[in-house]
Amino acid sequence: MMGNTSCIEMNNNPLIEDKKEDEDEEHDEEHEKFMARMRRLDELLTKYEKMNEEDMKLDIWNAHVRDEIIGIEMKDGVVFVGKSKFSYGENFTSVDQLKEMTDIKIQLANGVPFGYHIGGGSVKLFISKIKRVFVMTPTEVADANQYPNMAPEFIKRILPGV
Repeated sequence: MMGNTSCIEMNNNPLIEDKKEDEDEEHDEEHEKFMARMRRLDELLTKYEKMNEEDMKLDIWNAHVRDEIIGIEMKDGVVFVGKSKFSYGENFTSVDQLKEMTDIKIQLANGVPFGYHIGGGSVKLFISKIKRVFVMTPTEVADANQYPNMAPEFIKRILPGV
């Protein structure tokens, strides 16, 4: 009587093991493709974060040049509102110079509720910890020009419930 030769080779080794090895190889190839996609996504995310950081630096410098109040939301959720301060020797007018910016000093705005910060003080913020920068609209700039170191309409927009 002949056995089932489709499942067992002539030397009594089952063919099923070969299928399992093929499946493992396919799984390894799929895993490598997946990991390659994940590395690529990570590279793209890193590039996006750098571009976003450069945009924030540019917004901060432009607000400083225009002497406007800005809002800065940190990654931990804390929001600071005020005017950026740079020493006289610092000039970030070129892209290469902007890349060198690592921190910023903010003169805090008056009129922000105590729960957020006390106006008139200053804080030093690291660029790497900034999540988002809010810039003023032309209407908010006109409103802020009526007050010294204060921007009521701008503050109301970025700090809802104030």
